[in-house]
Amino acid sequence: MPVAAYSLLSTATAYRSSSLGVPAGTGGALFLLSDTLIVTGIAGLPQLPTPDFRVMPTYVAARYLLTAGALQAMYGERRTTS
Repeated sequence: MPVAAYSLLSTATAYRSSSLGVPAGTGGALFLLSDTLIVTGIAGLPQLPTPDFRVMPTYVAARYLLTAGALQAMYGERRTTS
């Protein structure tokens, strides 16, 4: 039950992040991919070689894009006045 709940929450986060724009949506998708890579390792499912090498870059990129997308949605593009 906890795994199903976490999977649902992670999927919902990825879906909702897309409403903040392309960077946040991409970050949400990468976060879901990162979690999927972790879960397949825990479940003993077949994985690509060197799964740890794939988890961290997707996780770091996801966090960066989610943060950048959320900040962009909150504050918009910075404009200079002349």
